[in-house]
This record gives sequence, structure tokens and C-alpha cells, in this order.
Amino acid sequence: MRISITFSAIVSLAIIASFIPFQAAATNNDQSNDGATIEEVVFGKETGFKLPRFVSMKAKKGRVRRGPDYSHRIDWEFTQRGLPLMIIDEEDIWRKVQSVDGSGGWMHRVLLSGERFIIVTNDMAELKISPKKSSSIRARTHKDVIARVLRCSLNWCQIKTKGYKGWIHKSDIWGVEEDEILE
Repeated sequence: MRISITFSAIVSLAIIASFIPFQAAATNNDQSNDGATIEEVVFGKETGFKLPRFVSMKAKKGRVRRGPDYSHRIDWEFTQRGLPLMIIDEEDIWRKVQSVDGSGGWMHRVLLSGERFIIVTNDMAELKISPKKSSSIRARTHKDVIARVLRCSLNWCQIKTKGYKGWIHKSDIWGVEEDEILE
């Protein structure tokens, strides 16, 4: 009887051990079932909003500092109201921002707005009458034009700039997430 219990215990342990690698692979957070990478959603410790996220300049001028405090050196100044910026970190009343060209630093939160703007990244980007490639062109816009976002579908954003209102493909702009929908 003692031999059969020992043998059963060994068989049970072998069966359990054989499932451990399989279970670890099934619960891996780095990949989904189809092998695609799953991105972990990060939230700001001050606001609780998703990071990174897009905002815009509320003020005409905004100083960009090396660190999150008035004692840190000012590296430069953003000088365009509505300039889209990406918040990549938060600390107290400071937000670490990045512009379309990758430059950035720490700005005071009162200089930023949740109002959404985009910047055109391709010269002569087409502003369409409706959100379809086959739609008529209303206007063409130069690179670096800043426009207010009215709404976005999966691939297009309706914008307004300098008296023109129309739809622009997301591949021609910076200031909204690739899969972001705004109503």
C-alpha cells in the first residue's frame, strides 16, 4: 500500500509539474493569444488620466523647464496658442510634454488645455468634404498648420482652420491617437 501511495504521489506531482509551463504561457501579459503584443495602459499619478495623452497650449506663451519645479532652468518657450502637445508624465502641478518634433520638457498645468488641436505633418495635405478618399478636395493645407479638431472617426478627423472646415486623413496630422475617436 505504501508503494502505491508513493507512486500515486509521484504521478500526481509529474502531472502538476507538466501543467506549470503551459499555465505560465497562457497567463503571460506580454502577448495575446494571437501573438500580438498587449500594451499596458498607464495612468497619470496626479490626474488619473491615460498617459500619454494629447492636450494643447492654452496660453500664447509657455515656458518649458528641465524639471518639474520653478527652480529648474528654462530650455525654451512654446509660442503658439493651440499647439498640440503630448503629456508623457505628471508630477504635482507640472506636466512633462512633448511636441511633434520630439522636443519637450516640464510645463505648469495652467498653460495647458484639454481642447484638441492637430498640426499638419505633410505638405499639401488634402482637406476633404467628407471622410472618404474618393471625396472632393475642399482645400490643401501646408505642413505645420495648426487646426482645431471638431471630431474624429477611426481614420479621419474633421478640422477647422483659417476659415476652412473639412476632413483630413490621420496619416497627415499629429495630435490624435491612431485609433482615437472623438465626437
